[in-house]
Amino acid sequence: MRWYISLQNSFSIEPSGPGGSGSGKLTGNYGYAASGLTPNTLYGFRARYFNADGVPTGYSAVFSTRTRVTPPAALAFSSVLSTALQSNWSPNGSPAGTEFLVELTTDAYASFVASSRTANTFFLAGGLRPNEAYSARVRSIGSGGDFSDQVP
Repeated sequence: MRWYISLQNSFSIEPSGPGGSGSGKLTGNYGYAASGLTPNTLYGFRARYFNADGVPTGYSAVFSTRTRVTPPAALAFSSVLSTALQSNWSPNGSPAGTEFLVELTTDAYASFVASSRTANTFFLAGGLRPNEAYSARVRSIGSGGDFSDQVP
């Protein structure tokens, strides 16, 4: 996450949220990059200006933004039976409560045999046809409604 400000002296930006606490005074710099932030998490930032004598102004209003959701990892099948199978994945750093959209197909995703929006890291699909080849893909859904890239 980057934030650019054009000033002649210095300013400080204070982030809040998981992994984003702390503050720092940036002198002669015109940008701020936050790192180490948790995916799919709301963060707030506020700034203040320091004049040439080092006297600070009041803080700005808090600017809030949500970090992007990361794609899940390691889609694999387990519990493969003649009429059912389970798709499994890892949240890949996304916090608890992140939802996922998993889709099951037999025709290269032109249509779907089954799909589910879930906070689980698995999807059990039943009522499938025996001896049919199935493919699955999954993507994370951010709290703001954005989708990650899909993982086949």
